Amino acid sequence: MFDSTYLEKLKTRYNYDDKTIKALSLVIPEILNYYGEDYSDIILNAIYNCQIIACNSHETISKVLRERKLTPMIGSSPVSEIDIKRAESVYVPNIKISYDSENNSYNIDKVDRIIVTSHTFNFDSLKGLEVLTHALCHLVKGFNDELTIEENVLTIRNGISYEKRKIVYDNEIFLDFIEDYGKGLEEGFNLYDTDKIVSAVYKENYKSYDFDSIYTIATILKEKYNLKKEINSYELIGDYENFEKKYSADVIKDLCSTCDTCVCLENDMLLSFSREEKNNYAKNINKILSDNAYNKLVSIYEQKQKTKNI
Repeated sequence: MFDSTYLEKLKTRYNYDDKTIKALSLVIPEILNYYGEDYSDIILNAIYNCQIIACNSHETISKVLRERKLTPMIGSSPVSEIDIKRAESVYVPNIKISYDSENNSYNIDKVDRIIVTSHTFNFDSLKGLEVLTHALCHLVKGFNDELTIEENVLTIRNGISYEKRKIVYDNEIFLDFIEDYGKGLEEGFNLYDTDKIVSAVYKENYKSYDFDSIYTIATILKEKYNLKKEINSYELIGDYENFEKKYSADVIKDLCSTCDTCVCLENDMLLSFSREEKNNYAKNINKILSDNAYNKLVSIYEQKQKTKNI
């Protein structure tokens, strides 16, 4: 249950300052309203079991993560690398894994969940509230069935996306990248969710202006097609298999691939210096959306209508 007692427990557990507690008192009720009371246990347990660290002026997100001595992760996809480099806030589940030589198996001993936000933003500012909310949305959408191990492969789920890593034991445990799936589409959903929650806090429309292509796709799916409640459920429960099954695995996988491509191109556009290059990137992104994404969205809409009429 969310009340003043819950906030007091958070303050005592993590020694949060008044500014952090004030921000949480504004954001948590709107997160609960947005995703629905059916998921209140997931949401409140997730936030209670994750420490929020606001960097000071002498710290960076990467420095704080290094000091936490995270289980080493080797390699990542281009989309994940972009997310790390551009991060204004991050959510990280730090996983402690042990090797059981007797049974030749790996076990998850502990998960230390942390959110780290850049020193650039204060929680009492609009942008500061946005970056905190963005990380909290990733947290709550990954908390349920977040980590699974099958033989020597760890799967880390977040929303409708996941990442697979090979567990390697060589004096110490490290996690070698295998593949990921749905990162771009899930980021689009998270941008959309963040903006709606922050808008509810401030009682006015708010737009973060990050990655317009995937934001547009998320808006079409959640808002124009009225699939917000359904997709939110898939994200919080972690039911990406049923998401694929209902709307065709091939369609969803192609849409995910298109979103990943758009994220990379938008990042390159941001980093380019000439107006001509930026215009060329924009044209390329629009062409990809027109040629690849919109027909997949039409297919999802048609399947939604079929299901509705059954």
